[in-house]
Amino acid sequence: MKNWCIVALTTALAMAQAPDWQQLSNGHGLRVLVGDELSASAVVVAMPNAHCADPGEERVLAQAMSLLRDRRVLAVLPVGAEVGSEVLDGVTLHQLLLPNGLPPSLVATWFDTLLAATKLPSDADALALALARAALNADDEEALLPGRVLQSRARRELAFATAGGCSRGGAPRAAQQYAVADFAKRFALPLVAPVRAVVIGSMPVADILRAALLRTVPVPVDRGYVRGAAVVEYTINERTKGAFIAAAFRAPMPAPANLPFALAIEVLRFRAQATFGTYRYLEMQAGAPFVDYAFLSAEPVVMMHRRGKDFGAPDGPRNELAALLARIAAEPVLAVEVANAAKKLQREWAVPPYAPQVLLSFRQNPVGLLPRARALLLLGCHGITDAMVNSLGESSPEQTQEAITTAISGGVLWLTLLSAAKSPQLVPSR
Repeated sequence: MKNWCIVALTTALAMAQAPDWQQLSNGHGLRVLVGDELSASAVVVAMPNAHCADPGEERVLAQAMSLLRDRRVLAVLPVGAEVGSEVLDGVTLHQLLLPNGLPPSLVATWFDTLLAATKLPSDADALALALARAALNADDEEALLPGRVLQSRARRELAFATAGGCSRGGAPRAAQQYAVADFAKRFALPLVAPVRAVVIGSMPVADILRAALLRTVPVPVDRGYVRGAAVVEYTINERTKGAFIAAAFRAPMPAPANLPFALAIEVLRFRAQATFGTYRYLEMQAGAPFVDYAFLSAEPVVMMHRRGKDFGAPDGPRNELAALLARIAAEPVLAVEVANAAKKLQREWAVPPYAPQVLLSFRQNPVGLLPRARALLLLGCHGITDAMVNSLGESSPEQTQEAITTAISGGVLWLTLLSAAKSPQLVPSR
Protein backbone atom coordinates (compact mmCIF):
# COMPACT_ATOMS: atom_id res chain seq x y z
CA MET A 1 0.00 0.00 0.00
CA LYS A 2 1.38 3.37 -0.93
CA ASN A 3 1.99 5.36 2.21
CA TRP A 4 0.41 8.64 1.22
CA CYS A 5 -1.30 11.08 3.53
CA ILE A 6 -4.73 11.83 2.20
CA VAL A 7 -7.13 14.41 3.47
CA ALA A 8 -10.79 14.22 2.69
CA LEU A 9 -13.50 16.78 3.27
CA THR A 10 -17.03 16.36 2.02
CA THR A 11 -19.82 18.82 1.09
CA ALA A 12 -23.47 19.12 0.25
CA LEU A 13 -26.04 20.22 -2.20
CA ALA A 14 -24.08 22.21 -4.80
CA MET A 15 -20.87 20.23 -5.21
CA ALA A 16 -18.00 21.12 -7.53
CA GLN A 17 -15.13 18.77 -8.27
CA ALA A 18 -11.62 19.75 -9.31
CA PRO A 19 -10.09 17.57 -12.03
CA ASP A 20 -9.11 14.42 -10.20
CA TRP A 21 -5.86 14.65 -8.19
CA GLN A 22 -3.58 17.68 -8.05
CA GLN A 23 0.14 16.97 -7.71
CA LEU A 24 1.81 19.36 -5.26
CA SER A 25 5.41 20.48 -5.64
CA ASN A 26 6.84 18.40 -2.79
CA GLY A 27 5.30 15.12 -3.91
CA HIS A 28 2.01 15.37 -2.03
CA GLY A 29 -1.31 14.95 -3.83
CA LEU A 30 -4.61 16.74 -3.26
CA ARG A 31 -8.18 16.17 -4.39
CA VAL A 32 -10.87 18.78 -3.73
CA LEU A 33 -14.65 18.46 -3.60
CA VAL A 34 -16.36 21.71 -2.62
CA GLY A 35 -19.94 22.28 -1.47
CA ASP A 36 -20.96 25.59 0.00
CA GLU A 37 -24.17 24.40 1.66
CA LEU A 38 -22.76 21.74 3.97
CA SER A 39 -22.75 22.31 7.70
CA ALA A 40 -19.23 20.92 8.25
CA SER A 41 -16.04 19.80 6.56
CA ALA A 42 -14.69 16.29 7.10
CA VAL A 43 -10.92 15.83 6.98
CA VAL A 44 -9.12 12.51 6.95
CA VAL A 45 -5.32 12.32 6.93
CA ALA A 46 -3.50 9.09 6.13
CA MET A 47 -0.14 9.52 7.84
CA PRO A 48 2.59 6.95 7.11
CA ASN A 49 3.70 5.10 10.22
CA ALA A 50 7.25 5.65 11.43
CA HIS A 51 9.16 2.65 10.12
CA CYS A 52 10.37 -0.39 12.07
CA ALA A 53 11.80 -3.51 10.44
CA ASP A 54 9.61 -5.64 12.72
CA PRO A 55 6.00 -5.08 11.51
CA GLY A 56 4.59 -5.90 14.96
CA GLU A 57 6.74 -3.25 16.58
CA GLU A 58 5.82 -0.69 13.92
CA ARG A 59 2.10 -1.30 14.31
CA VAL A 60 1.92 -1.26 18.10
CA LEU A 61 4.01 1.94 18.24
CA ALA A 62 1.75 3.49 15.59
CA GLN A 63 -1.21 2.58 17.80
CA ALA A 64 0.44 4.27 20.77
CA MET A 65 1.28 7.36 18.71
CA SER A 66 -2.31 7.66 17.47
CA LEU A 67 -3.64 7.46 21.03
CA LEU A 68 -1.38 10.28 22.15
CA ARG A 69 -2.02 12.37 19.05
CA ASP A 70 -5.80 12.10 19.57
CA ARG A 71 -5.34 13.31 23.12
CA ARG A 72 -3.15 16.22 22.03
CA VAL A 73 -5.43 17.49 19.27
CA LEU A 74 -8.46 17.32 21.54
CA ALA A 75 -6.61 19.59 23.94
CA VAL A 76 -6.08 22.32 21.32
CA LEU A 77 -9.41 22.18 19.45
CA PRO A 78 -12.61 23.85 20.68
CA VAL A 79 -15.83 22.09 21.59
CA GLY A 80 -17.70 21.05 18.46
CA ALA A 81 -14.73 19.70 16.54
CA GLU A 82 -14.55 15.90 16.45
CA VAL A 83 -11.42 13.80 15.93
CA GLY A 84 -10.54 10.13 15.66
CA SER A 85 -7.90 7.76 14.31
CA GLU A 86 -7.56 4.30 12.76
CA VAL A 87 -4.30 2.36 12.49
CA LEU A 88 -3.81 0.27 9.34
CA ASP A 89 -0.80 -1.58 7.99
CA GLY A 90 1.86 1.03 7.23
CA VAL A 91 -0.42 4.04 7.68
CA THR A 92 -2.67 5.71 10.25
CA LEU A 93 -5.86 7.56 9.34
CA HIS A 94 -6.55 10.70 11.40
CA GLN A 95 -9.99 12.25 11.10
CA LEU A 96 -11.37 15.71 11.79
CA LEU A 97 -14.95 16.96 11.53
CA LEU A 98 -14.93 20.76 11.54
CA PRO A 99 -18.33 22.53 11.78
CA ASN A 100 -18.70 25.61 9.59
CA GLY A 101 -19.07 27.90 12.61
CA LEU A 102 -15.48 27.23 13.68
CA PRO A 103 -12.48 29.02 12.09
CA PRO A 104 -11.10 27.20 9.02
CA SER A 105 -7.58 27.83 10.38
CA LEU A 106 -8.20 25.07 12.92
CA VAL A 107 -7.43 22.51 10.22
CA ALA A 108 -3.82 23.76 10.25
CA THR A 109 -3.76 23.66 14.06
CA TRP A 110 -4.98 20.07 13.93
CA PHE A 111 -2.53 18.99 11.22
CA ASP A 112 0.47 20.70 12.83
CA THR A 113 -0.38 19.15 16.21
CA LEU A 114 -0.43 15.70 14.63
CA LEU A 115 3.12 16.27 13.40
CA ALA A 116 4.42 18.03 16.52
CA ALA A 117 7.28 16.55 18.54
CA THR A 118 6.86 15.65 22.19
CA LYS A 119 8.77 17.20 25.07
CA LEU A 120 10.47 15.48 27.97
CA PRO A 121 10.03 15.36 30.89
CA SER A 122 6.63 17.11 30.64
CA ASP A 123 5.17 14.49 28.27
CA ALA A 124 6.72 11.45 29.95
CA ASP A 125 3.55 10.29 31.72
CA ALA A 126 1.41 10.69 28.59
CA LEU A 127 3.96 8.76 26.52
CA ALA A 128 4.09 5.93 29.05
CA LEU A 129 0.29 5.77 29.24
CA ALA A 130 -0.03 5.58 25.45
CA LEU A 131 2.48 2.71 25.32
CA ALA A 132 0.64 0.84 28.07
CA ARG A 133 -2.75 1.23 26.38
CA ALA A 134 -1.36 0.13 23.02
CA ALA A 135 0.22 -2.93 24.64
CA LEU A 136 -3.08 -3.84 26.29
CA ASN A 137 -4.98 -3.49 23.01
CA ALA A 138 -2.38 -5.60 21.18
CA ASP A 139 -2.57 -8.29 23.84
CA ASP A 140 -6.36 -8.42 23.47
CA GLU A 141 -5.99 -8.90 19.70
CA GLU A 142 -3.80 -11.94 20.30
CA ALA A 143 -5.72 -13.55 23.15
CA LEU A 144 -9.28 -12.26 23.68
CA LEU A 145 -11.70 -12.48 20.74
CA PRO A 146 -11.56 -15.81 18.86
CA GLY A 147 -11.78 -14.24 15.41
CA ARG A 148 -9.02 -11.73 16.14
CA VAL A 149 -6.81 -14.45 17.64
CA LEU A 150 -7.08 -16.56 14.49
CA GLN A 151 -6.63 -13.56 12.23
CA SER A 152 -3.47 -12.54 14.06
CA ARG A 153 -2.01 -16.00 13.52
CA ALA A 154 -2.96 -15.95 9.82
CA ARG A 155 -1.42 -12.51 9.26
CA ARG A 156 1.87 -13.52 10.86
CA GLU A 157 2.03 -16.72 8.81
CA LEU A 158 0.77 -15.59 5.40
CA ALA A 159 1.95 -11.97 5.28
CA PHE A 160 5.34 -12.29 6.94
CA ALA A 161 8.05 -9.79 5.99
CA THR A 162 5.40 -7.19 5.05
CA ALA A 163 3.75 -4.37 7.00
CA GLY A 164 0.80 -6.73 7.63
CA GLY A 165 2.87 -9.60 9.01
CA CYS A 166 1.69 -9.11 12.59
CA SER A 167 -1.47 -9.10 14.65
CA ARG A 168 -3.90 -6.22 14.07
CA GLY A 169 -2.76 -4.59 17.30
CA GLY A 170 0.92 -5.21 16.74
CA ALA A 171 3.34 -6.87 19.16
CA PRO A 172 2.38 -6.12 22.78
CA ARG A 173 5.82 -6.97 24.14
CA ALA A 174 7.43 -4.38 21.88
CA ALA A 175 5.39 -1.63 23.53
CA GLN A 176 5.99 -3.03 27.01
CA GLN A 177 9.75 -2.99 26.51
CA TYR A 178 10.03 0.33 24.66
CA ALA A 179 11.78 3.11 26.54
CA VAL A 180 9.78 6.32 26.92
CA ALA A 181 12.73 8.42 25.72
CA ASP A 182 13.04 6.35 22.54
CA PHE A 183 9.30 6.55 21.97
CA ALA A 184 9.42 10.34 22.26
CA LYS A 185 12.02 10.48 19.48
CA ARG A 186 9.58 8.87 17.00
CA PHE A 187 7.37 11.98 17.12
CA ALA A 188 10.26 14.09 15.82
CA LEU A 189 10.91 11.89 12.78
CA PRO A 190 9.93 13.31 9.36
CA LEU A 191 7.24 11.62 7.32
CA VAL A 192 8.68 8.65 5.45
CA ALA A 193 6.46 9.10 2.37
CA PRO A 194 4.62 11.87 0.50
CA VAL A 195 1.14 12.92 1.52
CA ARG A 196 -2.08 12.73 -0.47
CA ALA A 197 -5.13 14.75 0.42
CA VAL A 198 -8.79 14.79 -0.53
CA VAL A 199 -10.74 17.90 0.38
CA ILE A 200 -14.52 17.75 0.43
CA GLY A 201 -15.91 20.76 2.21
CA SER A 202 -15.27 24.49 2.27
CA MET A 203 -12.65 25.99 -0.02
CA PRO A 204 -10.98 27.98 2.82
CA VAL A 205 -10.38 24.73 4.68
CA ALA A 206 -8.95 23.19 1.50
CA ASP A 207 -6.65 26.16 0.88
CA ILE A 208 -5.34 26.16 4.45
CA LEU A 209 -4.76 22.44 4.32
CA ARG A 210 -2.91 22.78 1.02
CA ALA A 211 -0.58 25.33 2.63
CA ALA A 212 0.04 23.00 5.57
CA LEU A 213 0.90 20.16 3.20
CA LEU A 214 3.31 22.35 1.27
CA ARG A 215 5.14 23.12 4.52
CA THR A 216 5.57 19.39 5.18
CA VAL A 217 8.63 17.86 3.52
CA PRO A 218 8.76 14.04 3.56
CA VAL A 219 12.02 12.11 3.73
CA PRO A 220 11.34 8.78 1.98
CA VAL A 221 13.01 5.65 3.36
CA ASP A 222 13.23 2.06 2.20
CA ARG A 223 10.46 0.36 4.19
CA GLY A 224 11.65 -3.23 4.25
CA TYR A 225 10.36 -5.73 6.80
CA VAL A 226 11.54 -8.93 8.43
CA ARG A 227 9.53 -11.80 9.88
CA GLY A 228 8.21 -10.66 13.24
CA ALA A 229 9.39 -12.16 16.50
CA ALA A 230 7.78 -15.42 17.61
CA VAL A 231 4.77 -15.05 19.90
CA VAL A 232 2.68 -17.30 22.11
CA GLU A 233 -0.12 -18.74 19.96
CA TYR A 234 -3.28 -19.47 21.88
CA THR A 235 -5.06 -22.66 20.77
CA ILE A 236 -7.61 -22.83 23.59
CA ASN A 237 -10.12 -20.16 24.54
CA GLU A 238 -11.86 -20.14 27.90
CA ARG A 239 -14.61 -17.76 26.79
CA THR A 240 -16.40 -20.00 24.30
CA LYS A 241 -18.19 -23.32 24.45
CA GLY A 242 -17.66 -24.08 20.77
CA ALA A 243 -14.55 -24.46 18.64
CA PHE A 244 -13.72 -21.76 16.10
CA ILE A 245 -12.27 -22.88 12.75
CA ALA A 246 -10.82 -20.51 10.17
CA ALA A 247 -9.65 -20.98 6.60
CA ALA A 248 -7.30 -18.15 5.60
CA PHE A 249 -5.68 -17.29 2.30
CA ARG A 250 -3.49 -14.45 1.03
CA ALA A 251 -5.17 -11.44 -0.57
CA PRO A 252 -3.60 -9.37 -3.36
CA MET A 253 -2.82 -5.71 -2.80
CA PRO A 254 -5.66 -3.33 -3.70
CA ALA A 255 -5.22 -1.96 -7.21
CA PRO A 256 -7.36 -1.35 -10.31
CA ALA A 257 -6.28 -4.71 -11.73
CA ASN A 258 -7.49 -6.46 -8.56
CA LEU A 259 -11.02 -5.04 -8.47
CA PRO A 260 -12.37 -8.43 -9.67
CA PHE A 261 -10.97 -9.85 -6.42
CA ALA A 262 -13.00 -7.34 -4.39
CA LEU A 263 -16.10 -8.48 -6.29
CA ALA A 264 -15.17 -12.13 -5.73
CA ILE A 265 -15.03 -11.65 -1.97
CA GLU A 266 -18.54 -10.18 -2.00
CA VAL A 267 -19.73 -13.23 -3.96
CA LEU A 268 -18.05 -15.38 -1.32
CA ARG A 269 -19.93 -13.48 1.41
CA PHE A 270 -23.24 -14.03 -0.37
CA ARG A 271 -22.58 -17.75 -0.74
CA ALA A 272 -21.39 -18.16 2.85
CA GLN A 273 -24.56 -16.47 4.13
CA ALA A 274 -26.73 -18.64 1.90
CA THR A 275 -24.89 -21.79 2.95
CA PHE A 276 -24.60 -21.25 6.71
CA GLY A 277 -27.73 -19.16 7.34
CA THR A 278 -27.76 -17.70 10.83
CA TYR A 279 -24.81 -17.56 13.15
CA ARG A 280 -24.60 -20.17 15.87
CA TYR A 281 -23.77 -17.90 18.80
CA LEU A 282 -22.38 -14.35 18.86
CA GLU A 283 -19.77 -14.90 16.14
CA MET A 284 -19.93 -11.25 15.10
CA GLN A 285 -19.16 -10.11 18.64
CA ALA A 286 -16.32 -12.65 18.68
CA GLY A 287 -14.77 -11.01 15.62
CA ALA A 288 -15.50 -14.06 13.49
CA PRO A 289 -18.00 -13.28 10.69
CA PHE A 290 -18.39 -15.89 7.96
CA VAL A 291 -16.03 -13.86 5.72
CA ASP A 292 -13.75 -11.17 7.16
CA TYR A 293 -11.89 -8.97 4.69
CA ALA A 294 -11.64 -5.27 3.79
CA PHE A 295 -10.32 -4.47 0.31
CA LEU A 296 -9.79 -0.73 0.83
CA SER A 297 -7.95 -1.30 4.11
CA ALA A 298 -5.47 -3.55 2.26
CA GLU A 299 -6.02 -6.45 4.62
CA PRO A 300 -3.34 -9.01 3.73
CA VAL A 301 -5.47 -12.09 4.36
CA VAL A 302 -9.04 -13.22 3.82
CA MET A 303 -10.56 -15.02 6.82
CA MET A 304 -13.41 -17.51 6.58
CA HIS A 305 -14.84 -18.47 9.97
CA ARG A 306 -17.19 -21.11 11.28
CA ARG A 307 -18.04 -21.74 14.92
CA GLY A 308 -18.77 -25.28 15.98
CA LYS A 309 -21.70 -26.41 18.07
CA ASP A 310 -21.38 -26.15 21.83
CA PHE A 311 -19.06 -28.90 23.10
CA GLY A 312 -18.88 -30.32 19.57
CA ALA A 313 -15.83 -31.65 17.73
CA PRO A 314 -13.93 -29.21 15.49
CA ASP A 315 -14.30 -31.53 12.49
CA GLY A 316 -17.88 -30.33 11.92
CA PRO A 317 -17.17 -26.62 11.22
CA ARG A 318 -14.00 -27.48 9.31
CA ASN A 319 -15.95 -29.74 6.97
CA GLU A 320 -18.52 -26.97 6.47
CA LEU A 321 -15.83 -24.51 5.44
CA ALA A 322 -14.13 -27.07 3.20
CA ALA A 323 -17.44 -27.72 1.43
CA LEU A 324 -17.93 -23.98 0.83
CA LEU A 325 -14.43 -23.66 -0.63
CA ALA A 326 -15.07 -26.63 -2.90
CA ARG A 327 -18.29 -25.02 -4.07
CA ILE A 328 -16.44 -21.84 -5.02
CA ALA A 329 -14.19 -23.88 -7.30
CA ALA A 330 -16.93 -26.11 -8.70
CA GLU A 331 -19.76 -23.64 -9.29
CA PRO A 332 -18.95 -20.80 -11.72
CA VAL A 333 -19.71 -17.26 -10.65
CA LEU A 334 -22.95 -16.00 -12.18
CA ALA A 335 -23.54 -12.63 -13.82
CA VAL A 336 -26.24 -11.82 -11.27
CA GLU A 337 -23.76 -12.47 -8.45
CA VAL A 338 -21.28 -10.02 -10.00
CA ALA A 339 -24.02 -7.42 -10.43
CA ASN A 340 -25.10 -7.75 -6.80
CA ALA A 341 -21.49 -7.59 -5.60
CA ALA A 342 -20.87 -4.45 -7.67
CA LYS A 343 -23.96 -2.74 -6.24
CA LYS A 344 -22.86 -3.55 -2.69
CA LEU A 345 -19.36 -2.13 -3.17
CA GLN A 346 -20.68 0.94 -4.97
CA ARG A 347 -22.93 1.66 -1.98
CA GLU A 348 -20.05 1.23 0.44
CA TRP A 349 -17.48 3.25 -1.52
CA ALA A 350 -20.02 5.85 -2.66
CA VAL A 351 -18.09 8.11 -5.00
CA PRO A 352 -19.53 11.44 -6.19
CA PRO A 353 -21.77 12.78 -7.56
CA TYR A 354 -24.02 12.11 -4.58
CA ALA A 355 -27.79 11.83 -4.83
CA PRO A 356 -29.79 14.81 -3.47
CA GLN A 357 -31.15 12.77 -0.55
CA VAL A 358 -27.62 11.72 0.40
CA LEU A 359 -26.39 15.29 0.29
CA LEU A 360 -29.30 16.38 2.45
CA SER A 361 -28.39 13.68 5.01
CA PHE A 362 -24.82 15.03 5.05
CA ARG A 363 -26.13 18.47 5.91
CA GLN A 364 -28.43 17.16 8.64
CA ASN A 365 -25.93 14.64 10.03
CA PRO A 366 -22.42 15.79 9.08
CA VAL A 367 -20.70 12.91 10.87
CA GLY A 368 -21.77 10.82 7.87
CA LEU A 369 -19.16 12.72 5.84
CA LEU A 370 -16.30 10.90 7.57
CA PRO A 371 -16.84 7.41 6.09
CA ARG A 372 -17.31 8.97 2.65
CA ALA A 373 -14.06 10.87 3.11
CA ARG A 374 -12.29 7.72 4.26
CA ALA A 375 -13.44 5.77 1.21
CA LEU A 376 -12.31 8.46 -1.22
CA LEU A 377 -8.98 8.67 0.55
CA LEU A 378 -8.26 4.94 0.33
CA LEU A 379 -9.53 4.64 -3.23
CA GLY A 380 -7.08 7.35 -4.19
CA CYS A 381 -4.25 5.60 -2.33
CA HIS A 382 -4.82 2.53 -4.47
CA GLY A 383 -5.15 4.42 -7.76
CA ILE A 384 -8.84 3.55 -8.15
CA THR A 385 -10.83 6.30 -9.87
CA ASP A 386 -14.52 7.19 -9.57
CA ALA A 387 -15.08 5.84 -13.08
CA MET A 388 -13.63 2.48 -12.08
CA VAL A 389 -16.00 2.25 -9.14
CA ASN A 390 -18.99 3.18 -11.31
CA SER A 391 -18.04 0.51 -13.86
CA LEU A 392 -17.61 -2.34 -11.38
CA GLY A 393 -20.70 -4.05 -12.76
CA GLU A 394 -18.98 -4.42 -16.13
CA SER A 395 -16.57 -7.03 -14.78
CA SER A 396 -17.22 -10.44 -16.23
CA PRO A 397 -18.11 -13.53 -14.18
CA GLU A 398 -15.02 -15.21 -15.64
CA GLN A 399 -12.73 -12.46 -14.28
CA THR A 400 -14.36 -12.72 -10.87
CA GLN A 401 -14.09 -16.52 -10.85
CA GLU A 402 -10.42 -16.39 -11.84
CA ALA A 403 -9.61 -13.87 -9.11
CA ILE A 404 -10.96 -16.01 -6.28
CA THR A 405 -9.71 -19.36 -7.59
CA THR A 406 -6.22 -17.92 -8.11
CA ALA A 407 -6.12 -16.66 -4.52
CA ILE A 408 -7.37 -19.94 -3.05
CA SER A 409 -5.04 -22.02 -5.18
CA GLY A 410 -2.14 -20.15 -3.60
CA GLY A 411 -2.79 -22.14 -0.43
CA VAL A 412 -5.33 -22.21 2.39
CA LEU A 413 -4.14 -22.02 5.99
CA TRP A 414 -6.37 -23.88 8.45
CA LEU A 415 -6.54 -22.55 12.00
CA THR A 416 -8.30 -23.96 15.06
CA LEU A 417 -9.22 -22.42 18.38
CA LEU A 418 -10.62 -25.00 20.78
CA SER A 419 -12.98 -24.43 23.68
CA ALA A 420 -11.74 -24.98 27.20
CA ALA A 421 -15.29 -25.57 28.40
CA LYS A 422 -16.45 -29.07 29.15
CA SER A 423 -19.85 -30.50 28.37
CA PRO A 424 -22.16 -30.62 31.40
CA GLN A 425 -22.45 -34.37 30.82
CA LEU A 426 -18.68 -34.70 31.30
CA VAL A 427 -18.51 -32.75 34.54
CA PRO A 428 -18.71 -35.15 37.52
CA SER A 429 -21.50 -34.45 39.98
CA ARG A 430 -20.73 -33.82 43.59
